[in-house]
Amino acid sequence: MSVIQSDVCWEAKIAKASGESYKDECLIVVLTSPVIAIMYRAMTDNPEIIERVKYGLQTLELLPDWFSYMLGVGVTASFGIKYADKIMKLKGK
Repeated sequence: MSVIQSDVCWEAKIAKASGESYKDECLIVVLTSPVIAIMYRAMTDNPEIIERVKYGLQTLELLPDWFSYMLGVGVTASFGIKYADKIMKLKGK
């Protein structure tokens, strides 16, 4: 029973601490920016934007593995550590 209470207390503390933080919102903007750019292209008929998005994503693939892992850790920490194992399974690790 004390384990359940500890989990509830920990989650309440995390929720309170993240209530004044804008990091989650910032990550959402960054992660959805390719989708926004693609929708912008669809609405404005600007094919150059698709090439820029592709170039940006291809460039991200050139980054070292440690950077990808650190980014994953940051996103996981921001949105909740409980689901880290599920994210890693989706990634195939």
